[in-house]
Amino acid sequence: MMPKKNKKQKSTQTAARPDQRRRRPAHRYHRSDVILGFLLILLVPALGFLGYYLFWREHDEEFPVPTSESVEITPWQEGNPVDYGIETKERRSDSEPESEAPPPAMTGEEFDALCVSADAGNADAQYLLARHLADGTEKNYFKAAELFRRAAEQGHIEAAYRTGLCYDLGKGIEEDAAQAVSWYTKAAESGYIKAQYRLGECFDYGHGVPKDSDAADRWFLAAAERGDAKAQYKVGMRLTSNYKIPQNLEKAFAWFQKAADQGYPDAQYWLGRCYSRGRGTERSPEEAFRWYLLAAEQGHAVSQNAIAECYAKGIGVSRDAGEAARWYRLAAENGNPDARRTLRQPPNR
Repeated sequence: MMPKKNKKQKSTQTAARPDQRRRRPAHRYHRSDVILGFLLILLVPALGFLGYYLFWREHDEEFPVPTSESVEITPWQEGNPVDYGIETKERRSDSEPESEAPPPAMTGEEFDALCVSADAGNADAQYLLARHLADGTEKNYFKAAELFRRAAEQGHIEAAYRTGLCYDLGKGIEEDAAQAVSWYTKAAESGYIKAQYRLGECFDYGHGVPKDSDAADRWFLAAAERGDAKAQYKVGMRLTSNYKIPQNLEKAFAWFQKAADQGYPDAQYWLGRCYSRGRGTERSPEEAFRWYLLAAEQGHAVSQNAIAECYAKGIGVSRDAGEAARWYRLAAENGNPDARRTLRQPPNR
C-alpha cells in the first residue's frame, strides 16, 4: 500500500509544474550562422562602396546640366532634341536686349538738323533719329516706333527689322506677332542677318506664323552662313539631334566652333561638351576645360558648374577643392540647380 502524500508535499509539487513548463532549452547558434551573419555585416558596406565607385566612374565625364526647364533625355541621343535649358523650346529671345551699338553722339545743332531732315521724309534721317530715341539716353519708344515704320515703308532695311522688333516686343506700339513676322520677312529677304535669325525663331516656335521646322532651318542656316553667332549655335544644336536635319556631330562641332570663336557662351559650353565626350572631334579634357572656362567667366551658370566638376574630379585640370567650391557657389548664385544640390542650398522662393 502506497504511503499517502501529505498536503504540503502535494502543493509544492503542483506549484513547481508551471515553472517547469515555462522553461525552454537555450538556443545554440551553429557556427555557420555566426559566419553568415558576419559576412552579411561586411557585405552591406562593401556593396555601398562598390555602387559609389561605379557611379562616379561612369559619370566621370558627365557634367551635370540644368533640368528645371528641359526635357530629361540622354545627350546626343538620335531622334530627340537636346536643349537642356540653354535655349529651350519654351524660351524665345524676346526679352533679350538687342546688342545694337549706341547711336553716334551729336551736337544740339546736328540733332536739330537731323529732326528737320526726318520731318522732310529722308529715310536715313528717320532711322537715325529713331535710333537716338530708342537706344539713346532720353528714350521715346512711341516716337521711335513711328519713325522706324516711316523709314521702313520707304524700303530702309534696318528700319524694317526694327519695326518688326517693335511689334514683336510691344515697344512704342501695340504688340502684334503677325506684323512682326511681316516686317522681319522684308528685312530677311533683303539679307539682313538679325531679321533672318528672328524669322527663324518665329517659324521654330510658331510665333505669328504656323510652326515650320523646314523654314526655321532655312533662315537659321542663312543667318549662320552670314556669320551670326546665335544662328550658328542654333544650327549646331539642330545637328546634334534629329529635327529635320540629319544628325551630323562633325558639322555640329564645326558650327559650335564658329559661334564659340565669336564669344557666344552657349556655344562655348557645347564645344566643351564635344571635347569632353569626343563627339565630332577627338576627346580632350584640357580643351573641354578651356572652353567651359571661357563661358563660365561670362557668367554662364551651366559652365560654372562644369568647371566646378572639373576641379572636383581633376578632369582637364589638377584637383582643387577650394576652386571647386568657389565655382559651385558662383553657379548656385546664378541659379544652377545642380550646383545648389551639390551645396545643399534651397532654391530661391
